[in-house]
Amino acid sequence: MIKLNKTPTLFAVLFYLCGATQVLAQTSEAPQSDTAVKKITQLTATEEADGGATVVIDSSGPIKFTAFKLTNPPKLIVDLSRTEPGAAATPLEPAKGIIKSIRPLYFAESQVVRLEMALESIPEYQIQRSGESQLTIRLKGTGAIATSAEATEQTAQAPATQESKSVASDTAEAKVGLGSSSCDPILSGEKERITLDFQDADLVNTFRLISEVSGFNLIFGPGINGKLNLRLIDVPWNKAFDIILTNNNLGRECFGDNVIRIAPILRLTEENQTYVSAVQAKVQAEMAGLLAQPLENEIVPIHHAEIQALAVNLQSALSDPSRARITIDERTNTLILTDVRPHLEKMLDLIEVFDVKVLSPQEELALEQNTVVVSGDDFPSIPLVVYEYIAEKEPKLSSDLEFYEDLFNDKARLSQLSANELKDARDNYRSYLEQAANMQSAIIQSPLQTAWDNLFWVGTLSKNSERYALVETTDHRGHLVRSGTVVGPNFGRVDEIEDSRVIVLESERDYQGNIFSKKLKIPYVRTN
Repeated sequence: MIKLNKTPTLFAVLFYLCGATQVLAQTSEAPQSDTAVKKITQLTATEEADGGATVVIDSSGPIKFTAFKLTNPPKLIVDLSRTEPGAAATPLEPAKGIIKSIRPLYFAESQVVRLEMALESIPEYQIQRSGESQLTIRLKGTGAIATSAEATEQTAQAPATQESKSVASDTAEAKVGLGSSSCDPILSGEKERITLDFQDADLVNTFRLISEVSGFNLIFGPGINGKLNLRLIDVPWNKAFDIILTNNNLGRECFGDNVIRIAPILRLTEENQTYVSAVQAKVQAEMAGLLAQPLENEIVPIHHAEIQALAVNLQSALSDPSRARITIDERTNTLILTDVRPHLEKMLDLIEVFDVKVLSPQEELALEQNTVVVSGDDFPSIPLVVYEYIAEKEPKLSSDLEFYEDLFNDKARLSQLSANELKDARDNYRSYLEQAANMQSAIIQSPLQTAWDNLFWVGTLSKNSERYALVETTDHRGHLVRSGTVVGPNFGRVDEIEDSRVIVLESERDYQGNIFSKKLKIPYVRTN
């Protein structure tokens, strides 16, 4: 009895073990789901007769990939999602045909393996599946010749591809209109061309790839998700970027020259409407505050303009025509302005522009005849430092200079002078300018403030990260000159010290009060 009992038990155990083994075998052979993490089991590169190469990627499960091509430097990038490096944990440097190296990168957070293939040049390539778990990448060499079937296919598809690019690009530019002008510094013009081959690629990761190629920074608004299936061949990256935006109903706005924010078009439209409403509300609030201010009056005599026409032109500057007004007093040729202070200031500015004397043709001719003998050649320019010294130390001379400066700036006054009066004015002004020039000696403080012929620039010296110029004067004494040192007869200042020359900046004031600067480029003395 005991023996009989043991025998069935043994058979039962054997049956259980066999059944368990069968179940385990079925589990290991069952296909993996797309969400399971795979591993690369083998990565090989083989040189082809045409100088190209074939790369084979074997995985422990179904492969999902994204591929794109870079031109500078030439690279082919393949991203494998939900994959770990496995057998591709170290770089592969096969020197096989067109491939220089294959460098694997692993992004643990997103579980993506990136294979960066450094290439000798940019080839045509094809990616084919050999079953679910093998990917074959064929890179054509320079000696590759397309078959007649391939040539026919390329010829037939080329116009359609070009047309589709154009239509997609136009649509992108039309739909991604929000903030498009602000994006011109980043996205306008012909950009580097790329090739993209995406299959079920994450949309956000795709934008990040383009960001890496282009160098701009991205900000993602809420509501950006989805997958992307796309193949674009040799397209400028900015066009590819807009095509992807359009295909996913997304828009963009740019900040500065390297930041782009991506968000759904509907959201950007709502934000834009909210912004416009806020601006309108602010303007209305400012207007309400403006109208709450008390009214003030300004009485303005009009000297040259036609008063009726001027009053009409000023109407547009009134804050509220129902209470602000412009009154004309024809007896005194005066305008009486009634409005809040900010709008009064606007009208006063306009009056200053319009109320000027318009010369008759005869007056214009007389003015031209007079100004023929008045030019900058008649008067010496004075160093700006000297003018500042005179304004502080010689108030009488400063006042005389300002009087004649104003006179020779006023064409209307000059046109009313007789020939003798103009000659006297010119002689008097020249005399005052010569007095000013003679005061230069009173404020010279350095032996370097001498004629350029007395200065010999012989070389440079660097000390504590600062560069100096070496200068000799006629007494054979050496001087160290740094940036900002006053040198020369006209109070110039050293602006730059270069390897072969010194650049000095001189500031002067001409007879009409215009201040101008000129750069003197002084080479070093070369001795044999």
